[in-house]
Amino acid sequence: GTKSKISASYANLTFVPTLVSNNGKLSFGLGAYGGLRLGGRGKFVYEDANGNSKKQFEKANMFAENFRNGLRTEIGVGDVNLFLSYDLNDFFIPGKGPEVQAISFGISFR
Repeated sequence: GTKSKISASYANLTFVPTLVSNNGKLSFGLGAYGGLRLGGRGKFVYEDANGNSKKQFEKANMFAENFRNGLRTEIGVGDVNLFLSYDLNDFFIPGKGPEVQAISFGISFR
């Protein structure tokens, strides 16, 4: 194979207590989250015997954990929040893949 990709969808429940400045413009929060896997799929790209690129899609759990939990921090300025989430458990079932934790980051708006 020349390329592979795994994606998994989770429904998460987040608890992040937040401190807000006196003027309400700045905020900081630190908390935890937990989630349940809803689905997932894998994509594999490889070359066939003729050198043509082929894609194979597979709808399966790809040995991803059904549950996830981790820490989340949020920093807000005005109506914009930056967040960072870090999984405390491994992404894959023990013994079925590498020992890696997922990291997510992004922007949310109030």
